Amino acid sequence: MSRRKGATVNIVTKISWILTGQILYHMTSVTFVFISLFIAIGGLILVNIANRRETRARLIKVKVAQIKRKIQEMEEFCLSLEPLLDTAAIPGVINDEIIATIEGVKDFSDTQLLDVYRENALSRRESWSKGQDRAPLYRAQDSDAKMARALYYLNEASQILRNLQSKGLLESTALQEMLDDLSWSHLMVKVVTHVIEGQKVQQNGNLGKALAFYKKAQQIAIETSIADARRQQLIADLGALLDNQGKVFDSQLIPEFTHEQI
Repeated sequence: MSRRKGATVNIVTKISWILTGQILYHMTSVTFVFISLFIAIGGLILVNIANRRETRARLIKVKVAQIKRKIQEMEEFCLSLEPLLDTAAIPGVINDEIIATIEGVKDFSDTQLLDVYRENALSRRESWSKGQDRAPLYRAQDSDAKMARALYYLNEASQILRNLQSKGLLESTALQEMLDDLSWSHLMVKVVTHVIEGQKVQQNGNLGKALAFYKKAQQIAIETSIADARRQQLIADLGALLDNQGKVFDSQLIPEFTHEQI
């Protein structure tokens, strides 16, 4: 009898061990699955965060590169515009935009190149405010392509000024004065270019062709519709140039003529 009881106990014990093992096995499997899922989800979250940071860094890098190119183009534009205008007022506005653009982007990129552009722009601002270090006034262009580009710069400047005024960054009175200056410079680029071309061919002994250039310059001045008091004096000066066969030309409106003496 005691042997049977012992055998029964052993059997029950073994069954308990087996059941306990199965339960622990299944519990371990479920726990493992949950842990694996947790690790996988956590990994995906970390990868997603890393990808978002990388994407943001890449977008910032692209944006900064675009702004750097814009700053370079604005500086070239500013310096190309300067010799086309009587004063530094308009290039000064463009130069201030360069400074504002650089200061806006330096939060994302503090590079040596931007520092150089900023220092150059600040130096120009100080010099121009004192009337110093201005490029000589020279509106003559030695090719049709260059004249077209100069006129484009003047038109582009007027658009920039209008945009600034629409944003409240430029007063209406100042805008109109600058637009008038641009209109005058637009006229003078064409007039001066023809006068200097006439002067060049006259130096080569072709008076007839030179007079044709002078006549064309006067015609451009006559046909323009800009309301500038200097226009009548310009027409008279060009008339005198035609009358004396291009031998004498003393016009304060076209100082470029003295650069190439006949």
